[in-house]
Amino acid sequence: MSIPEQLSRIVLDGEAEARDEFLADVEGWARVHGLVMGSGAVAPLSLVPHPLKREIFEEGLALAPLFGKLVQNISEDAQFLIDAHHNVTDEFTTHLLSILKQVVNEGIRQPTAMGIHRSDYMIHHGEQIQQVELNTISSAFGALASRIAALHHYILHNWIKLPSGMSLPQPNPTLQRLPNAFNVAVNEYRRFRGSAGAPLVVMMIVQPGERNSIDQRWLQHSLFENHGIRTIRRSLADVASRASLENDFVLKIDGYEIAVAYYRAGYTPNDYPTDKEWAARLLIERSVAIKCPNIAYHLAGTKKIQQTLYDRSILKRYLPNPSEEERVFRCFTDQYSLDPGCNEGIIQQAIKDSHVRQPQLPWLVNEC
Repeated sequence: MSIPEQLSRIVLDGEAEARDEFLADVEGWARVHGLVMGSGAVAPLSLVPHPLKREIFEEGLALAPLFGKLVQNISEDAQFLIDAHHNVTDEFTTHLLSILKQVVNEGIRQPTAMGIHRSDYMIHHGEQIQQVELNTISSAFGALASRIAALHHYILHNWIKLPSGMSLPQPNPTLQRLPNAFNVAVNEYRRFRGSAGAPLVVMMIVQPGERNSIDQRWLQHSLFENHGIRTIRRSLADVASRASLENDFVLKIDGYEIAVAYYRAGYTPNDYPTDKEWAARLLIERSVAIKCPNIAYHLAGTKKIQQTLYDRSILKRYLPNPSEEERVFRCFTDQYSLDPGCNEGIIQQAIKDSHVRQPQLPWLVNEC
């Protein structure tokens, strides 16, 4: 019997007592293991994992470092980022480009950048991995995803009999690997600075009233437990009112020296209600703190850059290794510019065929 059939027998077709026992067990596991939102409610979750062919899963793993390399190479070409966005006129992207231009004109003070990227995919006809988008700022749910993987393991071990040929989900190592990455970044900052006169911390930039705070706090506490590194949580408004650049552009706030500025906010216009928040973003970017991400990494993750890289001559510029470029291009879907005068025939056909229109600002959803 398949996994969905077994689950249906428990949840939909079974006796109420068995169903209630199962759901209570799942909820109890989630609460005990921190699979919750900031409100304390259990996070949205699936009861079993979606079966995936091993070769597709392994292809996703193989693509991750290639996209990391691609973002890094693009980030080193500020003029490309500026030119690629020349027809993008929304106020949010214009502000980001203004910050990029200023920090480049002043000279990049911190050559090291940190990236936590999440590439979102769909599986085309069950066979081909195809990218929806690449997130380069505030890539969330890594910690809670590791909890869901553990929950699936628990359910499949205790409630569901695995069909022949299937194996239990692999452990999700996010809560080991992300803290390890921050530890590397803090140590690199320490090497860069030589000495610090104040305690070194990671500053997590957060939204006021953050609903996904538990996902963030899993990382915060894992970093301290595994590496003894403290994380402080501050909003852009906090930075605007209390942070300063000291000698050699060292970023300090509330007596702490910031080794890494980690953005879990700053990706939406709503995070910049006044000019003070934009001034805070610029302050951080001008500092010697390691940014996760820096402004160039942020801009490398826009929809416009994703569309631009569909031009293989441009993709090859930033992934010159032919096998790497070919592997990345294979996961792209057809993408065309909506700039005035471009691709008019393709655009009209796309409207007839109900293609998806991707907005530049990723939290907006539009469909033709």
